[in-house]
Amino acid sequence: MRKFLASAGVMALVASSATAMDADRETIVNEKVSSFVNAVGCVDPEAAQSLIAELGTNDLDVTTYIAFPIVDIGCAGGTGTAAFTPVVVRVPEHQPFAAHVDMWATAEIDFVGMPARGLTSVAALAPNRIHIVGKDFADGDPNCCPSKLVDRVYRWERGGFWLPEID
Repeated sequence: MRKFLASAGVMALVASSATAMDADRETIVNEKVSSFVNAVGCVDPEAAQSLIAELGTNDLDVTTYIAFPIVDIGCAGGTGTAAFTPVVVRVPEHQPFAAHVDMWATAEIDFVGMPARGLTSVAALAPNRIHIVGKDFADGDPNCCPSKLVDRVYRWERGGFWLPEID
């Protein structure tokens, strides 16, 4: 399990190991994300499943996930308002039914330069690093169809900022 400490919005990362998320846990996370998305906007039922990265488990045995559902903020439909929106979900290991969207962390999170429309995969490399692959808009692309491949590793910084690592 990955371990991290969280205090007053600042995350100190102390250890990491890769683990696969089981189907029950994925269902729990997706249910919480879906409930949140329906409260803030609309989601296409076919795109309701989220890309999910597990960030780790803290000293209180609460595991943190970042999900990336496609959300149409304000349900404007077709006006370019649908985008992948990071949502932080916390799941207590011994009481998974108490899982919840961490509203503060979700409001504060920002992936600087993340392609918002064409994500194809996300993977946690460590509690403070996430690999994101997607598509962004190249010059001349129509609003519907980003074509430029973006493959970046982001690292966590203070204040909820995830910054792309520079080679």
